[in-house]
Amino acid sequence: AEVIFQYFEMKKSTIFDVEAIIDDISRKSSIKAVFLDYLDLVLSGEQIKELRHELGAVTKGFKRIAISYDIIFVTVTQMNKTGYNGNEATVTSMSESMEKANDSDFVAMIQHPKQKFIKYKSDRGMIEAKLLTITIVKNRNGSIGYTGTYMMITKLDGVNIYDNRIIPMPKISEEDMLTEDFEYDESI
Repeated sequence: AEVIFQYFEMKKSTIFDVEAIIDDISRKSSIKAVFLDYLDLVLSGEQIKELRHELGAVTKGFKRIAISYDIIFVTVTQMNKTGYNGNEATVTSMSESMEKANDSDFVAMIQHPKQKFIKYKSDRGMIEAKLLTITIVKNRNGSIGYTGTYMMITKLDGVNIYDNRIIPMPKISEEDMLTEDFEYDESI
């Protein structure tokens, strides 16, 4: 499988710019999915004054592109303040515009739980990790409400790990869990 990276100038690129590149690539090879980081920096190409309506037009455009090219279109956006306060994630936790969720087939929220970090002994050594919760808040073709805890390993035996894979939280026995406070390097 081939992966193609393309840079779009923020707050200057439109959904039509994105579509032109998708069209160009689709003429040469098969496209399965598009991943765009991040939704709020793309313009609709229309003259829309209110940001919430502008973002709604962008998501409508991406939905049209996904259907036209029969591809999966994945993008990210920010949460509003309620999403950062440790509150339960809902579809209304999206910042700026509910119109972004209206056009989406699937919406999942990624948050830090109240306990953001963990340190424990494993058969591989002493592991430090950031914790994340992922909650499905919209699923046009399935169920919603699933919340799972995941982790991203950042240190193994004190050595920084720059591998951003997110993995399911393993079952950890109480005796392996580090119960004392520890300094966590949040810059990793």
